Amino acid sequence: MTDDAFKPNRLSKYLEKLTYSTHQHALFVSNAAFSDYNAHINLSGKASVLYNFIREEYYKAVAQKANFGGDKFKLVSVGNLRPQKGYLFLIKCLKALDGYNISLDIYGEGSQRGELETYIEVNGVKNVRLMGSHPQPWMILKEYDAFVLATQYEGFCLAMAEAMAVGLPCIVPAIDALVEISGNKQLYFDLNDHQDCIEKIMELYQQEMQVKHYSKLAYQHATRFSKAVHIEQLVGFYEAELKAAK
Repeated sequence: MTDDAFKPNRLSKYLEKLTYSTHQHALFVSNAAFSDYNAHINLSGKASVLYNFIREEYYKAVAQKANFGGDKFKLVSVGNLRPQKGYLFLIKCLKALDGYNISLDIYGEGSQRGELETYIEVNGVKNVRLMGSHPQPWMILKEYDAFVLATQYEGFCLAMAEAMAVGLPCIVPAIDALVEISGNKQLYFDLNDHQDCIEKIMELYQQEMQVKHYSKLAYQHATRFSKAVHIEQLVGFYEAELKAAK
């Protein structure tokens, strides 16, 4: 909320304080989102974390990443094309890796498409493609070797959780929400350091066993975000509040 709402529009913070009530039970998509919100609003009522859920299609065997290795290391990123997502950062990193058999496909649409297309063309970036949107991302993620992201802030990041559910290792910024979602068991880089990101990509590119290791951890941790778990927890919150109201 800090970067997405409160900083761009300070009035939204005061409106949030006016509408928040201690009688409410606030639910947050992550502990990181809760901490950020609490720093501004100073919660005095009940508060809990309820993670977003992943569509069941991502967990099915047909969507799972089965084979790693080969003559090319294929990275994928998914999200709206806007500055917050850091795609220009990733494109610059891939440009520095054009001497290796490493590529990046970016799925999504948004207001920054024109800027990214121009940068790719002007700078002769051959190993990055803007793929547009895809109706069934769970069917294409398994064709890649790792998920990469350079987002500046997130509350939860469903795209990363979905990639984990397919079994893709993740290379992401060391921001609280992404570390939490992945259980601090993936590869993290400094958003202010292109070389750090490049080194993390090369670590996986050069070590197939590491890819398999992070893939296994990613899938195991993603099981926390199933629809069944989400509904069970959500119903539990409602039942507790209804019981307390009697």
